[in-house]
Amino acid sequence: MNSNVIPPLLVLLVLLILTLVIGVAMILKKSKEQAQFDKLVEKEKTLKDYRSLAELFRSDQFTSKQMTDEFKDWYFKNYIALEKWRSI
Repeated sequence: MNSNVIPPLLVLLVLLILTLVIGVAMILKKSKEQAQFDKLVEKEKTLKDYRSLAELFRSDQFTSKQMTDEFKDWYFKNYIALEKWRSI
């Protein structure tokens, strides 16, 4: 090969690799931001669900037994299952 051709090809290769690395970094950043946004949306949805549940309970459309069952489900999902997982 001609020695005058190699340096521009090398520079082009380095630029392509840098572009690829920067592109992957941007995709990972957007993915992380999307995951954080999804977590906030889920948290807000959960808060709305609990607020509507509280409103039903205050207006006597939801019995104490139903509220107790709901709390048991919530407690198991958030604490008991987590403790069982930690003990494995």
